Amino acid sequence: MIAVPSADPVGALVPHTLKEPLIGGSSGPLAGTSFMVKDLFAIKGRELGPGIKERFDMAAAITLAEADAARALRAEIADHLLALISIGTLIVLPTMPTLPPERDIPDGASFSEFRAQTLGFTCLAGHSGLPQVSVPAGLAAGCPVGLSFIGWPSADETLLDLAVHLEPLLRSTV
Repeated sequence: MIAVPSADPVGALVPHTLKEPLIGGSSGPLAGTSFMVKDLFAIKGRELGPGIKERFDMAAAITLAEADAARALRAEIADHLLALISIGTLIVLPTMPTLPPERDIPDGASFSEFRAQTLGFTCLAGHSGLPQVSVPAGLAAGCPVGLSFIGWPSADETLLDLAVHLEPLLRSTV
């Protein structure tokens, strides 16, 4: 069985009460590490790109209580996804929620929005410990698009087999 979510895949998979954004992957014990990485860039005389310095600063400022709350939320979302998926069931969603922003936008705001939207799609499997594979599925407005398949626990080989079997079918669309 393949479960195909609605036009809002994240909304269909994550209960309404859990739609608050997750604290980034640099939370908790990694917050200090990210600060040290930022310092390493400063020592080497390199500048961090737009949006990256701000994310390092945000991660370094996360408190232990915030990290604990994020971990609890992540566990709740993982439990919800695990309840949705059983052996033989796949969750199918677009690999990316939208086309990339234009390159020449000076303020970077669209990049931040794109990054936030993308993380909402790409973090579901990783945060819930489920395997995921993405396959090329064609072009939209000249940009490559893909389909992602999230499988049940230990479905790694099944997902890889699926990708191998889909590749010749989708090759002509890319």
